[in-house]
Amino acid sequence: PSYSTINTSKVTGEVNFNHLTVGDRNAAQAGIIASKKTYIGTLDLWQSAGLNIIAPPEGGYKDKPNNTNSQSGAKNDKNESAKNDKQES
Repeated sequence: PSYSTINTSKVTGEVNFNHLTVGDRNAAQAGIIASKKTYIGTLDLWQSAGLNIIAPPEGGYKDKPNNTNSQSGAKNDKNESAKNDKQES
């Protein structure tokens, strides 16, 4: 089976799927990360196929904060201490 994702979360206008088909006699999986105005006219969902739709939260999507260095730094500190322990033995 195959899996495809359509990400429309950054679209500022409308997204209109006039006719959306998931699967064609196979167990395909699809996902849509929807924008605020995403419309699906006709949906054909074949047997054994799956569709996941993630709707935006109230207020829209938020960008991730850029200060993730402290988390990766903590991992590096643990790795360094583990290396030091091995060298001392």
